[in-house]
Formats: sequence, C-alpha cells, structure tokens
Amino acid sequence: MNFSSNIKHLRKRRKKTQEDVAFVLGLKRSTLNNYENGQTTPNATV
Repeated sequence: MNFSSNIKHLRKRRKKTQEDVAFVLGLKRSTLNNYENGQTTPNATV
C-alpha cells in the first residue's frame, strides 16, 4: 500500500471527511486531496 492509498484508507476507516483531516493536519483540503490521489506527496516536515 502506497502513501496515497494508505492515507485515504485510514481516513475512510475512521469515517472522517477530507475537511476534518486537513484541519487537524493544518492543510488545505485540496492539498490532502492531491495526496490521496497521488498527484503530490508531502515533504518530510508534514
């Protein structure tokens, strides 16, 4: 399981929205969406 599918799987398993997770992580929802879809990956500081 790669990063993008792992983060999406964990979010859905906990029944959280992208907005919920993005808020907790201090990210924009669109950034989290890009991570989940494999369009971008976070740097080491996230």
